[in-house]
Amino acid sequence: MKAFKTYLIKSKFTGATIDDCLRNLNSFSSWCEDEKLNIIKINYSDLLSYIKTLRKNDFSNNTINQKINSIRQFYKFKIQQGKIKTNPALNLNLKGKTKKKLFTPLKDYEMDNIYQYMLDYDPQNNRKSLFVIKRDAVLLGFIIYQCLSNKDLAILQTKDINLKQGTIYIPATKRSNERILQLNANQILPLINYLNDINEEQLFKGRMNDIIQAIFKKLKPKISMQQLRSSRIALWLKQHNIRQVQYYAGFKLLSSIEYYTEQQIDGLKKEVEKYFPLR
Repeated sequence: MKAFKTYLIKSKFTGATIDDCLRNLNSFSSWCEDEKLNIIKINYSDLLSYIKTLRKNDFSNNTINQKINSIRQFYKFKIQQGKIKTNPALNLNLKGKTKKKLFTPLKDYEMDNIYQYMLDYDPQNNRKSLFVIKRDAVLLGFIIYQCLSNKDLAILQTKDINLKQGTIYIPATKRSNERILQLNANQILPLINYLNDINEEQLFKGRMNDIIQAIFKKLKPKISMQQLRSSRIALWLKQHNIRQVQYYAGFKLLSSIEYYTEQQIDGLKKEVEKYFPLR
């Protein structure tokens, strides 16, 4: 893996791209091990099987193409080393956009229960595990109540939290606008406990994608970050006008909300079918 990283650096990839590439390759390598496949002897058919697995896990075509591109770079590197003669991922590229999956939006109390589950989560009885649970509860709260994304969470600093006013400032990113949002009352005490345990400008340290994945593996019932964020926006749309929701979610374009209005309609249809089934 070190040799591959050196190859990527010499190929003048950016640091972020190199990190993504190595992470994607690690995931692919783990899949190969699970399938009892030698990563050096992978063929086109094996890659199609891998894509099928990714699709079962609700990855979009765009994300799958990014993962395949990382794998393509790896085999390009192996050709350069003289380990293989052909690149099995050379002409592999998915076309078209994957239609976003619609969920039945969760109700407010259901999201409260998910948050409470993390607050009550029983870790191993050691200091490190207790700290991780405190951090995870704070992170999950921001996802559930403020609808924050991975990138939002990764750039938060301790100064962005205003406990006196009960607010959080979310800085702008390339894809989202800055905003100030109200904290939910049941977020305050976990936040105080977490802030007392850290002495850093950065609110959360570590690879945010990995941290978020670990959090959602703990949750019961099993649920995705996308479903939680979609549910919060769907609730906001019932309570506020569309411009306010655009501000709360940090959307740069009003059209970004169209998907979430579909969520509302889908959820309403399922409620109607539940109580007034067609005969």
